[in-house]
Amino acid sequence: MPAKKFMNSKGVTVLETLIALALTGVLITSVAPNFSAILIQHKIIAALNELSSVIQYTRFKSIDNQVDTLLCPSADFQQCNYSNWNLPKIIFADTNHNNRLDQGEALIHATEQVQDGIQLKGPKKNIRFYANGLLASPATVLFCPLRLEPKLNRALIISLQGRVRISKDTNNDDIHELRPGKPVDCL
Repeated sequence: MPAKKFMNSKGVTVLETLIALALTGVLITSVAPNFSAILIQHKIIAALNELSSVIQYTRFKSIDNQVDTLLCPSADFQQCNYSNWNLPKIIFADTNHNNRLDQGEALIHATEQVQDGIQLKGPKKNIRFYANGLLASPATVLFCPLRLEPKLNRALIISLQGRVRISKDTNNDDIHELRPGKPVDCL
């Protein structure tokens, strides 16, 4: 039986494979930093939307139930912990105005903890809505990536009337401001 010649065989050589892998590596390393920033940006936007909804829900419940309603971070779903806004948030009707969930006061709603990669910085007190829907004092919650990147910083601002708004880039420098000329600063 004559030996077959492989001169016309089709396939990929080792050299072609190495070149393809090298090109893939270059593409991945050039895209990976941007991909990471995009993921963090989407996490921040998701957290912003969730907290905005929870704040509006708290206001609605205070008006609907005609009772002061609180929103605060809590590790144990009983006491507020204002030093860590990444904790789960609880909403409850504070009928005795002692800023804690007591027996006889219903837990209205609880959220999950904030995703990794984001740091929330909020007020050193609860977000209290009165029965008429007004806020006890204006509040701002900052949404900061763990790595310093001012272009990703965002803020949620709650007015005394209970309106929620998200920071905007008013001067088109890709950095959001709390108000014109005052960038969202996460330091």
